Amino acid sequence: MSLTTRYCWALFSLLLLAGSSCMSSQKKTNWEPNFHKESKEPYGTYLAYEGMQQLFRVEPTILKSTSSLTNLGYKLRKQKGTAFLFFIGNSFQPGEKAVDSLLALVAQGHQVMVAAQYFSDYFTHRLGIYTSANFTKNTDTFAIVHLQKEKETLSFKHDSYNYDLLQHLKNIDGNPGYLIMGTNEYQNPNFVLFQIGKGHLWVHCSPAVFSNYFLLREGNQQYLETVMSQVSAPVSKVYWSDFKHFSESHSDWSVLWNARATRIALLLTILGIIIYIAFEMKRKQKMIPIIPPVENASVAFVETIGRLYYNKKNHSNLAEKMAQHFLEYIRQQYYLNTSNMDLEFIQQLSARSGKPLDLTQALIYQVKAAQAGKISKEQDLFSLYSQIQQFTHGRK
Repeated sequence: MSLTTRYCWALFSLLLLAGSSCMSSQKKTNWEPNFHKESKEPYGTYLAYEGMQQLFRVEPTILKSTSSLTNLGYKLRKQKGTAFLFFIGNSFQPGEKAVDSLLALVAQGHQVMVAAQYFSDYFTHRLGIYTSANFTKNTDTFAIVHLQKEKETLSFKHDSYNYDLLQHLKNIDGNPGYLIMGTNEYQNPNFVLFQIGKGHLWVHCSPAVFSNYFLLREGNQQYLETVMSQVSAPVSKVYWSDFKHFSESHSDWSVLWNARATRIALLLTILGIIIYIAFEMKRKQKMIPIIPPVENASVAFVETIGRLYYNKKNHSNLAEKMAQHFLEYIRQQYYLNTSNMDLEFIQQLSARSGKPLDLTQALIYQVKAAQAGKISKEQDLFSLYSQIQQFTHGRK
């Protein structure tokens, strides 16, 4: 380790201790793991973040815990050079598309390191691993982790016994597809390397080794230097993401969509709705518009002509037209010959129409008078009209 680096580490340690001592009188120390780059609490990552800047001589670009790895992959494909992505937190839970995009980045030649205690099922399934832990109580007051450096094994102590340091990785099928880079005190691997395409992926299941509390112990800063020295290719860009829970789920819908079972159920539901709408539209007949009945223009014409005759006081002519119209009605309705309207004709008309004989006889008398032009008064015209209406429609 260079003098500059040693000086920086000492300065950072002093700053952290000074800040902790000043705050100790004001508030209680927070021992909850937060892994935040600006946190100087025991389980913050202030020292790791500052140390990484010194080691790579590049200021890391910060990624949010909801950053889209798919969009980041598209961005890195357009840039030249190799990028190093460092993820640290309690739970690493990206969706399937995010995991595929992350592994595609590694295959292209980029370097990725993920340090978390819990991982998504899809992430571990793609790598063929799973996490486990030794919960055997340690009799010592500290825990030990080991790190491989070339042919040498380096050991580091942690002052507080933490079950996080007992996490380790196992291979699903018994044939490890990884290289063991570090172990816990039970010699179980907790830091492994995957060679994917042109790049490398490191998985660390004990993120506490990057905390301020671990790195502040004398000699433990070499752990960070040794881990970061494994990034072989020169990197032009460094990305840092610290989190309690890393997930690309921006909404409840995206949470449902990321799960394969619910995604299939949603797709089947949408497909069923589309099929139902398609068949329902085909089965239903289009609405038939209401067509108004054709107006009898001849009736309107006759009424108009009748009003014209009536207004001109030509009662005799109008009575003759009414008589002709009534006789036409008799011929079409009762099939009688109206050329000779004698007593026999009146009796046949009364019998076929079902009207009283006296009513029929009086009406025929009025019709004959109209034909002879004897109806010239308005009251006689109205009497003829009333008798015809009573005979044809049964009303006066």
